[in-house]
Amino acid sequence: MELRSLLPDETDAWLDHLDSVFVSTPRSYFERHTSLDPPLPGSIKVACPAGSNDIASTLRIYHRKIYINGGVVNIGGLGEVSTKEASRGQGLAASLIKLALTYMMEHDLSVSLLSTSKAAPLYARHGWRNVTRYIFKQEICAVPDLAGGYISALDFNDQPMLQQVADIHHPYCRRFSGPIVRDIHYWSSWVAAEATLPGHSNLVLYGGGPGGGGG
Repeated sequence: MELRSLLPDETDAWLDHLDSVFVSTPRSYFERHTSLDPPLPGSIKVACPAGSNDIASTLRIYHRKIYINGGVVNIGGLGEVSTKEASRGQGLAASLIKLALTYMMEHDLSVSLLSTSKAAPLYARHGWRNVTRYIFKQEICAVPDLAGGYISALDFNDQPMLQQVADIHHPYCRRFSGPIVRDIHYWSSWVAAEATLPGHSNLVLYGGGPGGGGG
């Protein structure tokens, strides 16, 4: 089995692989992620049978920055770890994980994060440790008394508004260890695209009246 980086002209084959393995996740999900967050050269690793370009197993390393103890640290996120059923039990995922760890060391990605459930023992053998993840969701059923302020939909074409959101997000999140650093491009591209999906919406709470310099 050959272990290597994905070639530039193999993106469609890679997406086909993901679509065949993650049967409950539509191909459009991976297409959207690849388009909005293009992989860096060498950041997708694949395992292919010798003399063949058929992808048996793969993973992707995501370059990210997170806040830790008030500072910013370069990390490598691990995703799309998957092996076709016919090729399982051969240690392909483990071999690609070792390749990913070498890649992260070469690119000064000092921490790695991933999300998993059943595969936790596999990652534990390679040095990952469980951490508690907290998710809070607040449903707004009624507009509260804003004392002169107002709630507005986030306008993704309004760069000053997006900059205000980014300026609020940065100092707030750096108080914690773990949040991902989000630049203005994240708000204007990724969030803008996700907001168009069913069930997604984005609201901004302003402290002042319309046109009155809230934030």
